[in-house]
Amino acid sequence: MGVAMMEDKNGFGGIFRCPLSGQSLRPATEIELERLRARQASGALVNRMGREVAVDLAGGWVSDRAKVFFPEVDSIRWMVVEEAIELEG
Repeated sequence: MGVAMMEDKNGFGGIFRCPLSGQSLRPATEIELERLRARQASGALVNRMGREVAVDLAGGWVSDRAKVFFPEVDSIRWMVVEEAIELEG
């Protein structure tokens, strides 16, 4: 796997839990972000509600167990189940 794009600067990675699995989250890797951006560029990136994802994917958080990505936008973690993005699509 690639190097993590984001650092957990505040040490909250272990505190925040995936609302789907209850598992700790980790920063998305650059490889994961590149794959998500490629899907976004092709118009194939949708959230769990089926809405096309239009936000800048500069970083975010991953639940390995649930296999979902939670974007971070303007330093705010979008930890809403409906906004989660499936890592494999």
